[in-house]
Amino acid sequence: LPISFLDHFVGKFTGLDCVVPPEAMDTKVGDVIPQSCEKKCAMCCCSSVLFLLVLLMSTSVKQVDRLHVALLKNGITGEVNLERSYMPGRYFVGFWQDFVPFPTTLNTIEFSDETPEEGVQKLDKLRSRDRDGKQI
Repeated sequence: LPISFLDHFVGKFTGLDCVVPPEAMDTKVGDVIPQSCEKKCAMCCCSSVLFLLVLLMSTSVKQVDRLHVALLKNGITGEVNLERSYMPGRYFVGFWQDFVPFPTTLNTIEFSDETPEEGVQKLDKLRSRDRDGKQI
């Protein structure tokens, strides 16, 4: 694209005159990286802390799926907080915590030969066996 078009586009939508100095186009990666050992160490530490912070923050957001409610469980101690329940949505709870989901729908199943009520799933009789393999 011609430069005049880009200048017009940037100036029109941002309200700024975007003027790039000619020497900025000749900048190399080596010109931006610090040369002293102290600056390199500080840059490495800052980028590591920033990476860990982004990682911890992104793993701290948990979601409760639709048609569920959840209780909060501490992943370290295993304790479940019974004081508050969480409705469907996203929550910032911390990377050490997780949700224990429970369905909000009720399914009634009847195991019999009789005709079930309306809205009840019809299944055959429940058949089971004891330890010896005899049918109960």
